[in-house]
Amino acid sequence: MIVAEAAGYGWFALGWADGHGGGGGTAAERFALRQEICRHRLPILDALTTATVFGPAIARYGSAEQRAGLLPALREGTIRIALGYRWSEADFDPAAVRASAVRAGAGERDDWILTGARIWTVDAHRADRMWLVARTDADVESPRAGLTVFLVPTDTPGVLLRPHRSPAGESGCVVLLDEVRVSDSARIGAVGGGWAPVAETFAAEPILLGDVAATLHRRLTDLIALLRAGAGTRPPAGTRGSAARAALAELAVRTQAVRLLATAAAVPAPGGRAEHRSLHASAARVLGAELAADFGPVGLELLGPAAVLGTGAPGAPGAGGFEPELWPAPPYTPVGDTDDLRHDLLAHSLGLPARA
Repeated sequence: MIVAEAAGYGWFALGWADGHGGGGGTAAERFALRQEICRHRLPILDALTTATVFGPAIARYGSAEQRAGLLPALREGTIRIALGYRWSEADFDPAAVRASAVRAGAGERDDWILTGARIWTVDAHRADRMWLVARTDADVESPRAGLTVFLVPTDTPGVLLRPHRSPAGESGCVVLLDEVRVSDSARIGAVGGGWAPVAETFAAEPILLGDVAATLHRRLTDLIALLRAGAGTRPPAGTRGSAARAALAELAVRTQAVRLLATAAAVPAPGGRAEHRSLHASAARVLGAELAADFGPVGLELLGPAAVLGTGAPGAPGAGGFEPELWPAPPYTPVGDTDDLRHDLLAHSLGLPARA
C-alpha cells in the first residue's frame, strides 16, 4: 500500500524534529516532496498535509499522552485531521471566533461543552478529528487571548457534519457544534493559550503552496499534451505565431511566476526578511487563484466544445480527463477571501494605493 511505503520512507514526518521521530528535512526538501506527490497524483497528499500541519504543533504543545497516541499515527499516515478555522495567518481573525467552550463543572479537569458553527470545513466528513478553536474567556483585552484549541473526534455526539461538493470537486462540510461534550484530555496546550498552537500550524502554510505550483504546472503540461495529440480545433500549438501558441505562452509565463513566488515563500533566500516571505505567499495565492480560474476558458477555447465532455464520453479529449480543469479551483483562495481584499492587502504591503 502506497501510504505504508511513504511512511516507511519517512515522508510524513520529514519536517519534524528528530526527537519526535522526524527526518529533520529542510524546507526545500519538504516543498519539493509535495510538488512531486501532487504532480504525479499520488493518493497520499491528505495524510502528508495532516502530518505537516498538525504534527509539529502536537509535538510542541500536546500532552505526553497526546504525543504518544497521535504522533505515531501521523508518522504512519493513518489519521486525518480537519482544520476548524481559516487556513492561513493572514486570514485568521481571532476576534471572529464564534465557537465557545465552557466547563461542565467547577474542577480544572472537568469536561468541556462546545457550541458554535464553522462553515465550509474542507473534508471534515472524511476526517477522524477536528482541530477546533473555541473562546474560553470573553473578558480579555486582546482577541488572541482567551482562545483554546481542542482536538475533537468527528464522531462525538453533537458534532453535526453536512457535506457539500463544489462543481470543482472540492468536498466541504458545514460543521455544527451542538453542546458537544469533550474531555479535558482533548485540549491542546493551555487554557486561554490557544494562539500558540494555532500559530504553529501557520508555519506549514508556505510548504503547502507547493500543491498550488505543482497542480498548475500539471494542468499546463496536460493541456499541451492534448494539443500535441491533435485534440481541439485551433491551429497546432507549434505553429509559429498562432493564437494557440500565444495563449499557451501566456499560461506558461503565469504558471512559472506562481511557481517562483511559491518557492520564494517556502524556501526564502538567506538573509531574507519575514515580511517578504509573507508577501510572496500572498502573491502566489492571488495569482494562483486567478490562473486556476483562467485555465478553464483558455482550455475550452483551444480544445473546443468537446472539452466539456466527462470521463468515458465519446469524443472527449484525453478520455474526459480535462473536464475537471474547466472549473475554478477554490482551494487556492482561503474561505471568506475575495480578490479585491487580496489585491488591497498586496498593494498595502508594497506601499501602493488600494483599488478604487
